[in-house]
Amino acid sequence: MNRIQKLYFISSILFLSLNQCGAVQKYRASKLPNLHSMQIEHNGKNRTYHVYSPSKMNSNMYQALVLVLHGRFGSGIQVMYQTELNKIADDSNLLIIYPDGYGKSWADGRGGTPADLGGIDDVAFLEKLLQIETRRYKLDPNKVFIMGHSNGGFMTQRMLLERTELFRAGASVVSQISVNLAKKYKPQRPINVLFLNGTEDPLVPYYGGYVSDLGEILSVNESFHKWVEWNGCKNQIQLETFDRDPLDKTKITIMKSESCSNNTKVLSYSIMGGGHNYPGKQDNIPFVKLGEPTFEIDATKIIWDFFKSTL
Repeated sequence: MNRIQKLYFISSILFLSLNQCGAVQKYRASKLPNLHSMQIEHNGKNRTYHVYSPSKMNSNMYQALVLVLHGRFGSGIQVMYQTELNKIADDSNLLIIYPDGYGKSWADGRGGTPADLGGIDDVAFLEKLLQIETRRYKLDPNKVFIMGHSNGGFMTQRMLLERTELFRAGASVVSQISVNLAKKYKPQRPINVLFLNGTEDPLVPYYGGYVSDLGEILSVNESFHKWVEWNGCKNQIQLETFDRDPLDKTKITIMKSESCSNNTKVLSYSIMGGGHNYPGKQDNIPFVKLGEPTFEIDATKIIWDFFKSTL
């Protein structure tokens, strides 16, 4: 079996396993209070997304909106359960939007996903749904955040570059900047950016190169320094390392550049020895090796703390 056949086989198994899981989760989601499934027409296609509002509002105002993008073969419902962000939404008065990608993918600009190959304009789709929901819920457009996992993390980087003005901050998990986007775009202004990556990720190479769908990406270090450059950061980069759970075979190194234009900052959490799992979770996908999970950090808490620090 050659490399292309192996990738096709893995993709097929992953698609089937997540489809089965998704069917159960969609049924559960239909019974979940405060989750509203929406459908809009965009460029001749019906696109769907899911909006979660807090169980009990502690005031009349939402503190912020968070747009959450799933990984390849995932869905809005799947990433909702993966991140468990609804718990934070209840505590912090957040409105969360979980969109569904086209063909379980996002047109993140690398050129290899079904959405990219199908000519889908996901930048315009995400911009449209944000306009609809910020008006519907009377949200402050200056308090909108974006985060994504894997393919969703690459799409997050695309949105930060092409639609910088829509967001206050963004976070990409096990994903970096694609070479294609780095050549074409620069952000319209400085913006807060966070990366979380495993150094031994078997699917998205930490040190840059080609992902399995043939898209070429920058390394984590290059991606971090691109944002340091774009944000006009001045002070020396700060480093911090810790190992709070010696049993999980990983430790954390943090790079920080916090003295940047417009009071922005750039952070990178490198999970030394970590794989492609969502940090704080052990993702299980049949026949796919994701590498070591980490329980040193909870990615969802790290991301919300980062977003909250910019308010």
